[in-house]
Amino acid sequence: MENTIKISEKQSLLAKCVGPEDLARGDFVAVSRFATEYATFMWDDIDFSLPRESTIQVWWTGGCASIAPYKVQDVCLPFLLVRSFDRKWLEIDVRQLQLMKLDPKFAKRVRKKLRAQAKMIAMNKPSC
Repeated sequence: MENTIKISEKQSLLAKCVGPEDLARGDFVAVSRFATEYATFMWDDIDFSLPRESTIQVWWTGGCASIAPYKVQDVCLPFLLVRSFDRKWLEIDVRQLQLMKLDPKFAKRVRKKLRAQAKMIAMNKPSC
């Protein structure tokens, strides 16, 4: 009896956490989390061992972090020039974000669906 393993043609895809130095033109990325910085003096009620003039970095997921796939157009670290699904240009500072590298086929499918959805919303919007 021979042991064989069948691999499905439809394999799960995984997004990969990447460092900014691993990004190149043509890559598709999504924001998984973003950072904001707060001065320690904003928390007067909490006893911090940090000096009042220092800052604390807090990482957030979801909410304001847009996960829509962006296509990397140019890299000049720590900045990326990206294009969104609706063809808007954005400059991203990678020091404030954690980016995930997406499978190109997946990213293209998502961008296509988001474009179609945005088009439908625009068509159904009443004009004033």
